[in-house]
Amino acid sequence: MNNQPGKVYLIGAGPGADDLITLRGKRALQESDVVLYDRLSSRGLLKYCKPSCEFINVGKEDGRHPVPQEEINRLIITNAAAGKVVSRLKGGDALVFARGGEEFETVIREGLDCEIVPGVTAAFGAAASLAIPLTHRDYASGVLFLTGHKKKDGDYSEYRNLDLARFTHVIYMGILNINALVSEIVSSNPEHGGVPAAVIERASTEAERVVTAELSKLPAVVERDGIKPPALIIIGRVVEFYDRLKGIRKRSSAGSSGAGSSELIIVAHGSRRVQSNQEVENLTVEIAGEIGSTYAHVSCAFLEMASPSIPEAIDRAAGRRAERIVILPHFLAAGTHVTKDIPAIIEEKKKQYPDIHFEIRPHSGQSPLLKRAIIELSE
Repeated sequence: MNNQPGKVYLIGAGPGADDLITLRGKRALQESDVVLYDRLSSRGLLKYCKPSCEFINVGKEDGRHPVPQEEINRLIITNAAAGKVVSRLKGGDALVFARGGEEFETVIREGLDCEIVPGVTAAFGAAASLAIPLTHRDYASGVLFLTGHKKKDGDYSEYRNLDLARFTHVIYMGILNINALVSEIVSSNPEHGGVPAAVIERASTEAERVVTAELSKLPAVVERDGIKPPALIIIGRVVEFYDRLKGIRKRSSAGSSGAGSSELIIVAHGSRRVQSNQEVENLTVEIAGEIGSTYAHVSCAFLEMASPSIPEAIDRAAGRRAERIVILPHFLAAGTHVTKDIPAIIEEKKKQYPDIHFEIRPHSGQSPLLKRAIIELSE
């Protein structure tokens, strides 16, 4: 038992992209003995931790909390009381719809040191990624952050009488309840139905998607396009700014966007052990650095127990308008996963994306270089 007092960091991980965490957040992760993370914080950030660090996936996401908050608090306190440096990695900013205040109070009431490390909240990440100004002299004089996840199910009365003419409204965790939210907003003022709105899925990441529509039509567009959490809703005239400049941005980036390109997806099995999945992710980055001229994008995917899954990786490539997707199974032998499971998934995606050419390459175990690598490792 370590007699020295432990410490707790509540770290804002940023909106999704690994490189949007703060330097202080990165340093805190490097010090950590234990990291509790959830689906809203990028697992790619765990690469900054020392090899001995313990990772605990508490699994929280929009609408699903498999690990109760009380158990999360217990894990934080127990480990910190044992003298460990504990980091609670939270998506966005720890104090914006993230229960950071509750966790901070719990820690300090136990007499333990707790430091809050600010992060880039999702609204700022989404706005910057899409160049949607949350305030603008011609469109909005202020911005309000709201939560679409309510303690009392079905009560959205506070969404009545919003001032959509003067203020931008950003709704966190509202995508699963978008029908009720929009209905409540429009019922108080039918003119609100014509206000421009946007939904941004996985803002700031390579899997980012955005849809825009008049507010009353937004739920139908979200359902049509299969938008899923984590996603942010932005309502207000600032969305007009995005729509107005979108065509200009497309024209200015024509010929350099990678449209009609080839992508490589390296498929591994996946593990419950975060470090094992991180090895695959690190390998992917190294490969991308060497064959970047061959493929517009190189990514990895996992058959099970880790994300992105193979379908998710293909959906992301399709979102980047890839015309050719090469699948490389990173397996040593041609077992059932290589001969049946992966091909079956690809066949289903072919039906979804008939205009994309799919290729499955031989699994890595077939490489003639493998024998030489094994010999070198054994020497």
